[in-house]
Amino acid sequence: MKIAIIDSGIIKNHIFEKSINNFCHLYVKDNYIFESNEIIDDNGHGTLCASTILKYCPDSIFDIYKISDKEGNSHIEQLILALEKILEQKKTKLINISMSFKKDKISINDFEYIQSLLKNIKNRGTIIISSVDNDSWSSYPSLFSNVVGVYGKRNILNVNRFFYSKKHKLYWTSNLPYLHMDNTNDYTLFGASNSYCSAKITGLIASILSEKKQPLNIGNTIVTNVSIYKNVINNLKS
Repeated sequence: MKIAIIDSGIIKNHIFEKSINNFCHLYVKDNYIFESNEIIDDNGHGTLCASTILKYCPDSIFDIYKISDKEGNSHIEQLILALEKILEQKKTKLINISMSFKKDKISINDFEYIQSLLKNIKNRGTIIISSVDNDSWSSYPSLFSNVVGVYGKRNILNVNRFFYSKKHKLYWTSNLPYLHMDNTNDYTLFGASNSYCSAKITGLIASILSEKKQPLNIGNTIVTNVSIYKNVINNLKS
């Protein structure tokens, strides 16, 4: 199952090495965007998200796009370039995006271009999953109609269940923390964030699509195969 992760990178160790298909580091220097294939995660967030996805779908193969720096900051141009590169990769089944922006903080041209890129990616059959900003409901790309936007809540006992909120036009699931590997080769609690929930749902959906039969609860429906998953998702979005 090929999954693109747009985040802060990933570490290369005995756990992740076999899962890394491609690594692309897009970084800003002197107002230019440069590209490197050095595998790195100087923040740790991307590694935790990858660890979460592997927990639910161990045979995941990652194309990693590092756009966030050590402090977790990134530029909208880095996201655009990452999406352009993903659009060229026809076998990508899922995208997990850990980045958010407000509509009024970027140019209308960039906003519409990102929207068109995501539409083209989805139309070729790729599922796009993005976490909503931890401090605001009105963030993108999670609110685009062609994106599965995700946020977390504590009051869900079944950690593999997620629901659709028509009010917020977002999916929500349990954000109860679990131990996951960080960028120091150690285990740490990761959760209580929308990024964690986005990675978890990415892993659960990947498990269904790879036919590993990892049960996925969407609302009150237990999903165990691809056809049921597609029907439930389509009904929730209508």
